[in-house]
Amino acid sequence: WITRDLRLHDNPGLVQAAGADLLLCVFVVDPRWFQPGPFQCQPLGLHRWRFLWGSLMALDDALRARGNRLHIAWGTPEQALPALCRGSAIDELHRARLPGTQEGQQWAAVCEAVPGVRARQHEALTLFQEPDLPFGLEALPATFSAFRRQLEKSDLQPQPPLPAPDTLPSAPGLDQDARSQCPAITPGPARPDFLPGEAAALGHWHQYLWQDQHITHYKDTRNALEDWPSSSKLSPWLAQGCLS
Repeated sequence: WITRDLRLHDNPGLVQAAGADLLLCVFVVDPRWFQPGPFQCQPLGLHRWRFLWGSLMALDDALRARGNRLHIAWGTPEQALPALCRGSAIDELHRARLPGTQEGQQWAAVCEAVPGVRARQHEALTLFQEPDLPFGLEALPATFSAFRRQLEKSDLQPQPPLPAPDTLPSAPGLDQDARSQCPAITPGPARPDFLPGEAAALGHWHQYLWQDQHITHYKDTRNALEDWPSSSKLSPWLAQGCLS
């Protein structure tokens, strides 16, 4: 179950699932994202949907190059995923662990609906994992700066990133997925800076950090909003998991 990990590199859930005989990579587009919520504001706006859709298409291309493909489902995860599990005789379900309350409730509901499926969550959204921290959650610092200073004083190092798999098992022979049911992507202004997908994310990261070395003045310019090199501009790719 692909969620906020729209990438092949450094994706522990994908690496674990790649040992299967058949592999179904699913992204669920939830109709509730496009409906007004309690405050009459829909969860997913036009620009973010356009970026997300482009990232999904980029992931689909990358999976097809390795012998798999992305299956896009339309509906709530609580209904779409159990139906896919039953229809394709799925025996194992993987997902990156999401920290949100609603996301946790969704995971519990999906697992309850398919009791015969082995369900596993993987830590794919953080630099460090909870068991590796030099303190328990009850002693978690109240601010990021205090958190960072404690980690810098310890010997804790991030795990090396996992390489992208060279090949993947083939996908089950399913009918056409539901991408035609998803909201249409309306044309927007050309933004050559924020190109969607994993390859664009890695390219921008490499340019910002190594080619232009803008990281060297980050502390002095990070609060400036007007020009491109003041801050990393990595947020859109990090939010969708195009970068780990």
